[in-house]
Amino acid sequence: MVDNDLYFVLHEGSLEPWKELKAPLGVYAVYGNHDVMRGTSGQEKTYLDSLHINMVCNDTVAIGKDIVLTGLDDFSRSRNTYDFAQAPTDKVALFMEHQPRSLEKAAAKGYDLSFAGHTHAGQFYPNREITRRMYSLDYGSKFFAQMLATVTNGYGLWGIPVRVGPAPEIVVVTIKN
Repeated sequence: MVDNDLYFVLHEGSLEPWKELKAPLGVYAVYGNHDVMRGTSGQEKTYLDSLHINMVCNDTVAIGKDIVLTGLDDFSRSRNTYDFAQAPTDKVALFMEHQPRSLEKAAAKGYDLSFAGHTHAGQFYPNREITRRMYSLDYGSKFFAQMLATVTNGYGLWGIPVRVGPAPEIVVVTIKN
């Protein structure tokens, strides 16, 4: 959300349109590696709170009466040392992390759906070959036991401003009873 420079985002107002994000049970997010690079995640959280975006950082929250969401801090800051709980069996259990590094652990703990990003699906060749080897899922959707994991390649870029391969995307998921 903030690519390494919170001041620039605040000055330009580039996230202001996010005020329009609406969801019946709220909007939730986790920190990514570029959100935490300059140590401004506390200020970022305050700003995102004002936009009604709920940051979930090494915590599990109830969303309505039928959903729980566990969100991890970004791996670059915490190395995913947070020992999240077993998923409840009587609710839909969602799991979110920026870097897809805990998919097997979340599946083993009974989560139903997992969402991640970070990889940009390699962004261009030969990086895709590298991300395929780095992560058990670097792009797309795949079942890990009972859990359906989705890793988006995102809508932005990193490093070289070139993208060859999967087009930028924003994934929208509708969960039905």
